[in-house]
Amino acid sequence: MAKSQRDKGTRVERELAKLLTDVGIPTRRVIGSGAHGGIDSRLKGDLQIGTHGPHGAEWLLTGEVKARKNGEGFTTIERWLGDNDLLLLKRNNRDPLAVLPWSTLVPLLQAFYEDELGVSVNEEVIHGDNFDGSGDVPSDERLHGGSE
Repeated sequence: MAKSQRDKGTRVERELAKLLTDVGIPTRRVIGSGAHGGIDSRLKGDLQIGTHGPHGAEWLLTGEVKARKNGEGFTTIERWLGDNDLLLLKRNNRDPLAVLPWSTLVPLLQAFYEDELGVSVNEEVIHGDNFDGSGDVPSDERLHGGSE
């Protein structure tokens, strides 16, 4: 992958992590997630969303981030979604996929936090010393309970 592509991916991942964190959903970027190739399941995806464990040890969701300047690959999905809250996609012999616009995703995550976890999204919900405000999480054992 070219450096410019890597830089763009990092920039978009940080932007999305910050947007979610700003609305009270703790989110952090997994540094070098693409380089791990599924070797370590704790480092899958580009974003880890919604910690609820002590010191941020558990993450509810992992997110993969894709960005396209011209929307290639997205325009059909956006057309199918239209003004709906949810797009469900079903391929033969596969589990369905769900696509949600940002305006649906954020309130769902906030409601889950408040109702299921008893965490107010108006309070500071980032716990522990693993979050430095950059939206990045180091890919080392210190983060996952290992010794330094």
